[in-house]
Amino acid sequence: LNGSHVKASLTALSVADCPSLVLPESVALPALRDFDVSGCFEAPVAAIAAVVARHRGTLRRLGASRLPQLAAAPSTVAEFVDKAFAHPFPGLTTLEIDAVGASGYLALSERLVRRTGRAAPALRSLHLRNTCGWAGGGSAASPLADDAFPQLTSLDINGVAAADAAQALMAAASGCPRLTSVACAGDVGAVTRGHAESIAGAFAALIGARGAALTAVDVSDRADAGAVLERLAAARRP
Repeated sequence: LNGSHVKASLTALSVADCPSLVLPESVALPALRDFDVSGCFEAPVAAIAAVVARHRGTLRRLGASRLPQLAAAPSTVAEFVDKAFAHPFPGLTTLEIDAVGASGYLALSERLVRRTGRAAPALRSLHLRNTCGWAGGGSAASPLADDAFPQLTSLDINGVAAADAAQALMAAASGCPRLTSVACAGDVGAVTRGHAESIAGAFAALIGARGAALTAVDVSDRADAGAVLERLAAARRP
């Protein structure tokens, strides 16, 4: 890519699901707006961080899902987040960081969500799908409650464990004033009556906080969808 005649005009680059890709740190595409490196689980963390950081002035969408190496250890979490998001991304509107890996996802999600809230004030869409490691009392969800994402309109937590999803929804209800779309589809693990009530209560809080602004809700493939709908209906009544 470096030296190609398309280098100056290339606006979108996806190398997703190329596991053996050796991503060179020197990649520089001055017009790049959309970059997806998801599934490149052999790419060095330093290289991913360097390429992301280099394009912070132009990026509008970043896909960095299914990259277990980012959360392999506290040191790699810090390396990626601190290097990739050391400076503001003024135009970044979409961040997808799904299914990074359960072992270190709590640390990565909390650090990344907090840093992104400061580095990407224009972020409108946040994808945290299938984040099975998001647990431990909801600390990873707490940045959503801290007014870190004032422009966020879409939150996708499909496949997140029920208790963790409820915490995220409650946090978003208080900290994401422009939220209009929430996806919370799919059960992860056993869903107890208590979990169903917590999800339903979280949606009720979200509806109560956002009022008529919430236009899209996805609770597909959930055993507790009925309880969610009951709470939504009750919240809509005068």
